[in-house]
Amino acid sequence: LKLQFLYFIGSCLPKMQIEATIRLSEGSLVSILVFRHQLQAAEEIECRTFLTNGLRNLNNHREIAFTFKLTDDQLKKEVEDKNGFDFNEDLPDGLADLLLYIQECASEGTVVSGGLTKHESDKASGFFGNSAFGGILYIPCDCAGFPDDTLRALAITREEVEAVERVGLVRVMTAFGNINNYFPTTIWIDTKRSTFITSKDWVDDSVLMKLIFPSTAVEQSVFILSDSLEESWANESHGNGFCI
Repeated sequence: LKLQFLYFIGSCLPKMQIEATIRLSEGSLVSILVFRHQLQAAEEIECRTFLTNGLRNLNNHREIAFTFKLTDDQLKKEVEDKNGFDFNEDLPDGLADLLLYIQECASEGTVVSGGLTKHESDKASGFFGNSAFGGILYIPCDCAGFPDDTLRALAITREEVEAVERVGLVRVMTAFGNINNYFPTTIWIDTKRSTFITSKDWVDDSVLMKLIFPSTAVEQSVFILSDSLEESWANESHGNGFCI
């Protein structure tokens, strides 16, 4: 366990240089710092991290980091095009809208403090261009040079949302780390991936887990993402998550 912990600490502190600084809207108090870097897991992972810069000015909101694994098309583009980050082509699908919404809500006093957001809608398109993604987890981020209380956002599939509800966040995050050989948990979003783990892997196939966790979901703070932005935001703070 100690070796795994040390491996995690070393691997989550990559040498990162700012690739670009962008603003999502004119006059916005929040900018986005863009970093191009690698992470070392079982193999080297080519990544791009988007870190908010200025959420702290909005009701002392914590900054948020989104780390994305680059797709094959993005890597091919890097080889062919040496111009660096392109806002229109390299910004993950839907990230700008999500960050603008978080900024709007933070200005109204509703803040993210960690936990799970859950998307339940017949029309849901998921997150970041992956229709399988049904929720976003917010966990601590301890990358060197980032604000101490920065949150890291991770997109998970609907099956993984169910697993979090039934067996808890820690078990699911640990499973992610084991699958990707990156401890204590995977810290990048792979927009091309399918489900890593389901509740069946623990509950349905385990007599012991059935005794510990009955068929009803474990109670915890899970907030619903609705289709309408106008109706979706509850103007109140939450201790374990937020509602959009």
